[in-house]
Amino acid sequence: MSKLGDIWKVFRNLWSLRASDGTNADILHATQQTMGDLGLGYGSAPALDDAAINALLDPDFDALYPDAARLTQGQLMLIRKARLGWNTMEVGAPQLDLAEPYTGGRTPQHLAEIVGEDATDMEKAEFLISMVSAYQQFCGQAQIAPGSYKVANIREVDVAEAAGHDDERAGWFGLNPDGSVDLTDELIALVRNLQWAWPDEDDMGDVLYKGEFAGPTVDPKRPYGDMSYYQLDIHRILGWPAEQTDEGGYVKLTDAQEARASDLHFKVMLAAQVVIEHGQMELGDAQ
Repeated sequence: MSKLGDIWKVFRNLWSLRASDGTNADILHATQQTMGDLGLGYGSAPALDDAAINALLDPDFDALYPDAARLTQGQLMLIRKARLGWNTMEVGAPQLDLAEPYTGGRTPQHLAEIVGEDATDMEKAEFLISMVSAYQQFCGQAQIAPGSYKVANIREVDVAEAAGHDDERAGWFGLNPDGSVDLTDELIALVRNLQWAWPDEDDMGDVLYKGEFAGPTVDPKRPYGDMSYYQLDIHRILGWPAEQTDEGGYVKLTDAQEARASDLHFKVMLAAQVVIEHGQMELGDAQ
């Protein structure tokens, strides 16, 4: 069969399941099986039961954003291994790298060490889902001083990948030639206001086929609060003066302020990586 015919077979199977109200887990299994049979490099998804897969593809809101949560040792262990990349959707935002979200092995290996070999599939899924709240707590409250820091979990090549191998764009992320990152008070404030969320179904489904789990992402539409015009959220967080207003009396950023906000926005990926690797927070301190 031609490559085009292979692709058509995959989509035909998916369409059939959608039309018959197949669950997310049904669709994952069918696509994994079909692409594996076609020799397209898939077929190695983690062995999870259907309930756990459905929970990962469409998690419950209360599980993502519990009213009361305290950072655990297991969550902190996984956070320290995190490798950030750049979510290119909407205005862009930091996210756990899709291909390799954690250093030192695949996520299923880390789960076995942290949650335990005997944990049920749903317990593993629930732990992964709890990481949204864990990143929100840690990045929002970890203590760290401004300064120059080295990052160990990501490399120059990872920054290049995040920039789409565009040298000019890679410079926007703020990695110095010696591999250090300059963490400023402004960047610390922005990291503390990042809005962490669950990856979308497409990202999770894609990496599940490959034996991985997609990690949390910062909301790429509203990375710092309620506004898709993220520069205005940065203006609010950093307390910049309102130098001009529009016809309705609302704050209007100057060209210089908007350019500065955009510059900081791209630098927040490596700033968050510094906080993840070097920030300090006592277990149970989250508010």
